[in-house]
Formats: sequence, structure tokens, C-alpha cells
Amino acid sequence: QMLSDLFTVRGSPFKTKSAELPSPPPRSPGQQKEEDWAVEQVVVDLGSSREGCREAFAAACHLLLDCATFPVYLSEEETERLCEALFQLPGAGDCSFPSWLRSLMTVSCCVTDCFLQNVAISTLLEVINHSQSLALVIEDKMKRYKSSGHNPFFGKLQMVTVPPIAPGILKVIAEKTDFYQRVARVLWNQLNKETREHHITCVELFYRLHCLAPTANICEDIICHA
Repeated sequence: QMLSDLFTVRGSPFKTKSAELPSPPPRSPGQQKEEDWAVEQVVVDLGSSREGCREAFAAACHLLLDCATFPVYLSEEETERLCEALFQLPGAGDCSFPSWLRSLMTVSCCVTDCFLQNVAISTLLEVINHSQSLALVIEDKMKRYKSSGHNPFFGKLQMVTVPPIAPGILKVIAEKTDFYQRVARVLWNQLNKETREHHITCVELFYRLHCLAPTANICEDIICHA
């Protein structure tokens, strides 16, 4: 299922209109508004997930985190082009989002298995934190080089760790979707379940989410309205 069907809200750049598509039927008063996310319609019930599936997913996420820290060697021109591309907002359409990012976002909110959800959420938070830190470092370096007019790496290759998620994509997720709110609700709801073995992990992830969320009230509102 497309990412735009799950996480976009009104006014998102992902929504594209096509003249070939028929107009949707009029909504009844009892139906949800466009910006509401019908969780019960998109939740994926894996039943009793096999332990092998859980281990494979956890291993894949661990490998993703390892690959996200691999540096590359770039020339001065390549570094400048990279910076320009990183801070551009993605165009309309889900193709701007990497498939692994769409998959992790979907598993985080649309799978009933608590273990798989928590692994996906933990991986996403780690990648988001890593991406934000790297983007700040790259942006600061480029500003200092431009203001001083001197680049110590002129004519040389430099080792660069590219943010796994571009700042432009992070901005769209934060401003044009309700993904952070969905994750906060998922973690809070897990605390109400009988799965006590996940409670400590949920609290830790909830705190990490609070530190990375665009605004503090995302997690605070969940607690205040509980």
C-alpha cells in the first residue's frame, strides 16, 4: 500500500490529482474525514509471527544501521552537489521516499506484532537521529567554507558519511504527515496491553521519540489525554 494512503494529511505534497481517476463518492456524516487515518483498515495482522521471521527482521534492521554509517569518498564538486540534493524538498509522489523507509514506517504502525513494531520503531529513531546529526555537520561545514572562501579539501577527496534520510524528506515527514503522532500512539497503546515484557522497551522508545519529535507536545498530548 502506498505511503500516501497511510500517513499523509490534508495539504501534503504527496497527494496528486489525476483527471483519469473518478471522483470519490460523497462521504456520509459518520465517515472519517480525509485527514484521519483509518487504522482498523490498514493494520496488518501477521497472526502468531514465527520466531524465525522476527529474528530475520531484527537482523535486517541491524544490517541497515550498519550500512547507514558507511562513508564514501567524494570530490569537492561531488560534495557540493550532494549538499544541494540533500536539502531539497522531495517532489510529489512516494517515489521520493526510499522503499526501506516506507517499509519501516508501515511496520511501525500497521503490524499487530509488538516485537516487530518495536524493532522497526527503534531502527527508525536511530536512523532519524543519525541523519539529523550528519545533516547538521555537513551544513555547518559548507557554511564555514563558503563564508571563509577557503576549502581545505580543495582538489582532494574527502570522506563523507551521507545521511540515510535526506533532511528534505525528514522535513516532509515532520510537517506534512502525522507519523510521529502515530508512533507515539502505538507505543502508548502497547503499555495498556497484557504484554508486560514489552513495557520497558516501550517506555525507552517513547522517551527517544519525545527527544526526536518535531515538537514536545506530540508525546505530551498523549500522556495528558490518557
